Amino acid sequence: MRLNEPLIDTLNQYRLDIQAHFSENLDAYRFVNEPYESTISGQHKLFTAQATHVAWMIEQAKEFSDESKAMRWLCFIQGWMWSRNLLTIDKAIEHNRAILNPSNV
Repeated sequence: MRLNEPLIDTLNQYRLDIQAHFSENLDAYRFVNEPYESTISGQHKLFTAQATHVAWMIEQAKEFSDESKAMRWLCFIQGWMWSRNLLTIDKAIEHNRAILNPSNV
């Protein structure tokens, strides 16, 4: 069984959003890191590790045949993105409605 298209589209969009945010902010992280290398670089490394893991989760979730498992992973991904101000609650709700009820969008 293949996941529904709105779910795959949402996962693909989240992957792009994470990549865009990371590349847009990479220079800012480098600039900030110069004078405070010991304190900020740890945060940057943590964000990089988290973003890499979430990107991996997105790719794995797209391969699931169990839609309920993919939705659980999506919720984790959304929570992480919300915690990093990459996604609002309203946007997540909108995406979830489109996934769960594609005919009503």
